[in-house]
Amino acid sequence: MDTQARIKAAAQRMQVVVIRADKEALKVEIDARSLPGIEENQPIITLVGEAADNLFSEAEAYWEGDVTFAEVLAFLVEGYLEDFRVIPPKAVRERIDADFWCDLDATLASEEGNSCVGEAVVKLLNDVQAICTRIYAEDGGKVEPHYVEKLKAIALRQCLVWYGG
Repeated sequence: MDTQARIKAAAQRMQVVVIRADKEALKVEIDARSLPGIEENQPIITLVGEAADNLFSEAEAYWEGDVTFAEVLAFLVEGYLEDFRVIPPKAVRERIDADFWCDLDATLASEEGNSCVGEAVVKLLNDVQAICTRIYAEDGGKVEPHYVEKLKAIALRQCLVWYGG
């Protein structure tokens, strides 16, 4: 997708965001409280001085073709807002293939996936699953089922070690 198309798509997604830009005063106000993931009590974000000037300079660098300056600002602001999004933590079970890992301890499965232990568990289980399910040859060669079960058992045991300390 070319840059102009990405800018137009971002501007479309950002229609609910109110952006008031005053280049003369070097001030940008962003009201993004209606975006998913932005808390309703989040105050209006205000960029002034150098921060606003940097945003305007970057916008001018992207401003070409049939995109408007407002669309370019929306494109840049969308990336800026990622720092303010509140993404609810997902449990480990939501970040792995629960059918493949059906023997995972229920308490561990409900652990927050972005905690130290949860993140390690998610990475290990997803990596082991990738190894177990990958096709290694044109003829469909893959890891033998009894080795898959052994790898799964080892991974699940390691997860319990991390969880139990």
